[in-house]
Amino acid sequence: MVDAALVGLDRRELVTIPSLPDIADGEAYTAARLHLGPNLSRNHAVDRYKTVDSTRPSPARSQEIAMKILVLGAGALGGSYGARLLEAGAAVTFLVRHTRADQWQASGLVVQSPLGHVARTVHTITRDQVTPDDDLVLLTCHTSDVDHAIAAMAPTVAEQTGILPWLNGMATDDLLDQHGGTGRVLGGVASIAATLAPSGQILHLSPGDTRLIGQRAEATTALAASLDAVVSHTPGTRRLSADMAPDLWEKWVMSAAGAAMTCVRRGPIGAILHTQDGRARITQALDACAAVARRSGHVLRPAAVHTMHAPCSTRHPHGPRR
Repeated sequence: MVDAALVGLDRRELVTIPSLPDIADGEAYTAARLHLGPNLSRNHAVDRYKTVDSTRPSPARSQEIAMKILVLGAGALGGSYGARLLEAGAAVTFLVRHTRADQWQASGLVVQSPLGHVARTVHTITRDQVTPDDDLVLLTCHTSDVDHAIAAMAPTVAEQTGILPWLNGMATDDLLDQHGGTGRVLGGVASIAATLAPSGQILHLSPGDTRLIGQRAEATTALAASLDAVVSHTPGTRRLSADMAPDLWEKWVMSAAGAAMTCVRRGPIGAILHTQDGRARITQALDACAAVARRSGHVLRPAAVHTMHAPCSTRHPHGPRR
């Protein structure tokens, strides 16, 4: 192939395709490409795209007016979910620090994911630019930053604004209720393995991506349904829950038991499972956390219990490590 390419170079061919039997095919392709060129950079749509086929609604037109969402927390979680909401047609704004704003304005928001890559220009604001005109505030900061987040989002919370925390723990919802009232705080569970690279790109580390949303009070029923209409157009497992309490407590049990074990054993869950007593200890931690949920009035559903304990009942092929 190298020798053939050199022959083409000697013949002063602009493009050499050594495996193409008929040079006329290549010339026809080049002519067609040159013919398309002037029409690929126009600043207006042609007539056939100026009407909408009502039988095939676009996700971006799923609502007469796009839902306005403010994402507070521009790490891997907020960036990933904000990008997906943009794809689904929502009007998304990111409340970020100046450093992140500069980074995303320079290179855009990029998500590398097995579920599909995203590269978008985004609208960012800083704390001094917040205005009260959003339908929803999506809270994706670290739980330890909730107090600062509440102060930052306060100017954007108008009478119609809902709040959706996708955070770990149960205390966050109670804290938001105290500041905003139960009539505006939705319930949410998000499970995704993602990380923020130094470049600002978000790396989705596995195909798993689960998001549950739902009402916690009757007043948020319509808002939850409207948000689900947008979120359902994004890739991954999506569910609108009529009662978020069981979902929230089940995630808390998993998170609390996992955090306890990784701290006590100073290692990841996978490594702990392969130690001699790792499965028994993780089972004890799950049972203890489930007892807390039960004493708080929430008995775990059988399917959730089975999912939690499944790794502890599967033996590693090489046996436990000491």
